Amino acid sequence: MFFWKKFVAASAALILLLKPLQVAQACVWDPDWNFYGYSFFDPGVLEQPDMKPFFLSFNQFYGGEWMYDTLKTADNITEWRTYCQQKATPADIQALVYEATVEDLKPARLWVSGKSATPPPALGTNTMLKVFQQQKNLAALTYLDFAKRCEPHATYDPYAWEQPERDVEAMRTLIKEGELKYKASTDAFLKLRYAYQIVRLAQYAGLSDACIDFFDRLVTPLNNQSLLYYWALSHKAGALMAKGDLAQADYLFSRVFEQCPSRRIPAWLSFQVDSDETWTEVLSHCKTPDEKATVFLIRGINLYSHALEEATEIYRINPTSRAIELLIAREINKVEYDLMGTSFDFSFPIKQEYDGVSTEEAKAYLADIRAFVQQHNREQPTVRPVFWKMAEGHLAFLSGDFAQAENILRSIQAPDARTRQQVALLRWVVSLSRLDKPTFESEEALYQQFSQFAFEPDEHDLQLKAERYLLNVMAARYEAAGQMAQAYLCRHERWEFLSYPDVETADLLLKWLQTLRNRKPSGMESFLAQRLDEHPLEFVTEVRATLHLRAGEWEQAISLYRSIPEDIRRSLPYFNLPLDPFQGFNQDCINCFDSETPEVVTNRLAMAETILALEAEARTNPAKATANYLKLGHATYNMSYFGPAWMAAAYARSSSSLWYLQGEAEEYEGAQEWRQKQLNGMFTNMARPEAYYRKALAATKDPELAAQATFMAAKCRQNQFYLDGYADFDGYGDMDFETFLKTKKPYRKDLDALITKYKNTRYYQQVLRECTYLQAYESFNY
Repeated sequence: MFFWKKFVAASAALILLLKPLQVAQACVWDPDWNFYGYSFFDPGVLEQPDMKPFFLSFNQFYGGEWMYDTLKTADNITEWRTYCQQKATPADIQALVYEATVEDLKPARLWVSGKSATPPPALGTNTMLKVFQQQKNLAALTYLDFAKRCEPHATYDPYAWEQPERDVEAMRTLIKEGELKYKASTDAFLKLRYAYQIVRLAQYAGLSDACIDFFDRLVTPLNNQSLLYYWALSHKAGALMAKGDLAQADYLFSRVFEQCPSRRIPAWLSFQVDSDETWTEVLSHCKTPDEKATVFLIRGINLYSHALEEATEIYRINPTSRAIELLIAREINKVEYDLMGTSFDFSFPIKQEYDGVSTEEAKAYLADIRAFVQQHNREQPTVRPVFWKMAEGHLAFLSGDFAQAENILRSIQAPDARTRQQVALLRWVVSLSRLDKPTFESEEALYQQFSQFAFEPDEHDLQLKAERYLLNVMAARYEAAGQMAQAYLCRHERWEFLSYPDVETADLLLKWLQTLRNRKPSGMESFLAQRLDEHPLEFVTEVRATLHLRAGEWEQAISLYRSIPEDIRRSLPYFNLPLDPFQGFNQDCINCFDSETPEVVTNRLAMAETILALEAEARTNPAKATANYLKLGHATYNMSYFGPAWMAAAYARSSSSLWYLQGEAEEYEGAQEWRQKQLNGMFTNMARPEAYYRKALAATKDPELAAQATFMAAKCRQNQFYLDGYADFDGYGDMDFETFLKTKKPYRKDLDALITKYKNTRYYQQVLRECTYLQAYESFNY
């Protein structure tokens, strides 16, 4: 395979920096943003912080600060501070160099030159300006004035769809002014900065030949390889690339990459090779083995390529190069991604095909990396044997050679806390993976090791990954052992249980939690129980009681609610209710009473007790029957999916759930299963409130109360129409209009009765004003 083909995937996602340094303008999907797999080999142990943006992480490609000029600004401030003999604060340098305007500098120049006795109001306390005033350094302010006038012409917004049109003539004028100031300057620090501004202006103006000439005539003779030298060098490289001299440009970008960390990402993005011939020419420009190693490193930093080839070349050139460690760490992380990704199957090794990489391909590449690391350790050319031993041990683990992995990792003498934690993590991962059947002792030991982890810093999300690995491995082991309650808690979080509670799961958890009351739980068991709540047994008991409430099993719900100590019961989620559920509402308002800190009006226990009392009174006292049955209808309607007290019978509600009951949704694969999952947790059957409203209607001779019962029954029938999978919007599916009307007629019988029997009641007139659906129905049908 031609080596340059390795750049195809990257160049498809990134526009390389040809003319003034730029990043991609395309909208690109990056798998890093959405991947949450396992990766335990921490690149932080490389102790190469200036290479941090190139540590491979499938959660984040590189930190956001590296995409902006934050580091460039910080480095520049450091150089200015040295220029000011450390007498100016970084904040004041930031204010004067980056934030002050040309207008702000005018009174500052008068003060520094002695033409004004008072400092400028806006900058009067600025320590950098005070240094210039004490030194009578008007030249520095003159340069800042020039730089600020250049800045609008030499900027690039990497996120803009289009860049502003350049005023080339104005830029030429500034270049001429800069040349004069460069010649007149006797300050080496400022002279280099004038040269940089001139080179930068020339490149942004598209004057590639002039840009190259300015660098050679103005920058090179100064023999000052400070920060500004490499900034200017990157512009010369861009100019060369614009002229088609890719090899020379790439070589210069490699120099910037190696020597200027704050410009490392732009230099890497700019590096472009289009053929083997170009690559050979790039290598021919390199003057030392280390320069060649840098070029191979840049080529190897590619998300989609196998960089073992580059690591091998660098090893041949310079076996002790730290670049090899960076590439090997990246390749180990890639193999982790391929073998321990989102489809991780804990029979190990373990991953289905993903992104075109099969398990067989990943294992073959793993074997190649492992062989390379083993060769390295046999020859021992490095002064960092701990890194290479960790790599060998972890690669043995990824290969399924658990015993060998443990032997290698156990032999490591870690020199610092971070490395010790890394070794401890890798050994723990091996031990956890070797677990066959969970016992009290084994899970206690593994959990206690896990609980001791405290990764600082944790830039690779090791704590999160360790927890997820613990939960997923233990879930598989618990399932194999028939310990289904523990397995459920490993696989599901609290919000999942609350969103979709079911009787079987609640009973399973209750049975297990009750056993913990009679014995000492292991640390793992306590950890799983606490994933539910601070009071896990009471928490699940309350959920089980609420499932009884949802099913209309009032006595069972009351018994379970009362078994929970009152102080705990009242602290549990949604036990308290923010409204009186026995109140009738003509209009549904789902979120009117749902808030983070709702006012407590009643609670689920009181609601169930009141329902029982109202039912008993309605059966024995005919005078109370109508009012009681209306209240019972309101309570059971309000606690449904359509009511404002939905939280009485559920812990979550999704407004999108109903969509899956309608029309086109049935065509989607798995639509019915999704419907059940979404609506499980909602009391959606309208038969119970409708039955109460019909009992109220049968028990009354008052037309006003009869109208109210009829209207509420009509609402129940309308909601049942939706629950049965119909929609009276977005067309009628395969039905013609007449068929649709006939289909819906049984659901509208109460609306017809309301209009024909109770049109003259005050209640009807009130609800007609409030209900636009009733207005439309009456207008269309009567």
